[in-house]
Amino acid sequence: MSTTEENKAIVLRHQKEVLEQGRVELIESYYAPDGSTPMATPAQWRDTVLMFHRTCPGFKITVLDMMTDGDRVMSHTRNDLTYSVPTDPPPANFPPLGRAVTWRNMNIFRIVDGKLVAAYMNSGWKDMLVEIGVIPLKQISANQTAVRKFVDGINQRDPALLAEACTPEIAQQWSANLPRMYERM
Repeated sequence: MSTTEENKAIVLRHQKEVLEQGRVELIESYYAPDGSTPMATPAQWRDTVLMFHRTCPGFKITVLDMMTDGDRVMSHTRNDLTYSVPTDPPPANFPPLGRAVTWRNMNIFRIVDGKLVAAYMNSGWKDMLVEIGVIPLKQISANQTAVRKFVDGINQRDPALLAEACTPEIAQQWSANLPRMYERM
């Protein structure tokens, strides 16, 4: 069993050496091969880190705060990068911003026997994309309105609200299930 200070050191090395520096040869030493991290397998995580470093050279992670509780480590970080489009770009889920951007992450890692076995991540990436105008705020507001109508439709058992928020097929399916959703067991 690792001490809390050893667990903090593992998370810090993961963030600085693997993520920031791109030292993928260290992945096997940090990750449990069958952990439930969003990285899936160490080989898949290696490919992700390499792709990220091809498209985001100069990635910098600043640890703002780190706390431990048993086998869990919470890390609050600031991430700085400039995304560039290399020749033969890999498929990426982020746009070619071409300028420096910053966002914050809040991550909770679980460590067992000195290996990362799980990670729960809350990234400020999407907030940054809204802030710089990549994701229009108008689109987010429309989505929030639709979700509110959907939830109100279920809570009020109102098929008309569901029809406003959903495609006709989905609205019909949810409307058909409304009477059963509130039956006593």
